[in-house]
Amino acid sequence: VEAKRNPSLARKYLAEAASVFAQAKTENVGELVTAFPHAYYPESSWRDDMELGATQLALAGKALRDPRAGDWTRQAAHWAKAYIDLEEKSTLNLYDTSALAHAELAKLLRHGVPDAALGREELIGDLRRQLDEGVASAAKSPFRTAVSVKDFDAASKSFGFAATERLYADVTGDRRYAAFGSQQRNFTLGANAWGVSLVVGVGTMSPKCPHHQAANLAGEAKVLYGAVVNGPNGAEHFADLPFPAGAKECTKPFDAFDTTESRYTDDLASWPSNEPAIDFTS
Repeated sequence: VEAKRNPSLARKYLAEAASVFAQAKTENVGELVTAFPHAYYPESSWRDDMELGATQLALAGKALRDPRAGDWTRQAAHWAKAYIDLEEKSTLNLYDTSALAHAELAKLLRHGVPDAALGREELIGDLRRQLDEGVASAAKSPFRTAVSVKDFDAASKSFGFAATERLYADVTGDRRYAAFGSQQRNFTLGANAWGVSLVVGVGTMSPKCPHHQAANLAGEAKVLYGAVVNGPNGAEHFADLPFPAGAKECTKPFDAFDTTESRYTDDLASWPSNEPAIDFTS
């Protein structure tokens, strides 16, 4: 849309993005961090980020009739293959964006690209791999959730599976995972052991005491609509949680539904389960 409305500005953005992409370190990378100062949210997955970056450049280049679009597509295919060849891979979450990249790149490769490192079928195969991993995990859960309720990021990973199902169906027309995707979405919206939606303000029961300074000071009358919290987490993370100085007391107990291994606490101090985050929501 921007390319049609203001092509000169769009080309400027493309040039800046291409410059950043060209500076990416791809040798001896080590551990990555996604925050400044460089102190937290470490990740080791980066080939998927290179694939996604090159794919977005290729899509923009194609829209602007930039002659580099084909080369960016080949670079995206190169990094997609590098990701798929890894022994340890994940599914769509805060640290792994391969599903987003695969779905977009598959469209660029629909008619084939000369000298591309892989084709559309390999990308679709890895999307299917991610969904099959989720299906296998969900089969062991009484609530048919693919994520562990004893680890961090339960809500965002569940949304990741739901999104991957939609991306896969969009690329292939195959709806075999539709029920699975709905189950993962339902888990985040209340079909879980605690009966609570993990999206603030959505559903009949959602977090009332998010670990969020502005929401706490505003009180329950001001709802932080749409904020996604972490969700249930390992019980060991809830010991000796500090109460934020100057905060208003707020707690809505769900203890009756906890187990010795997993807890969900709707409490201001409960950052392991009730902290909303921009990356969760996005």
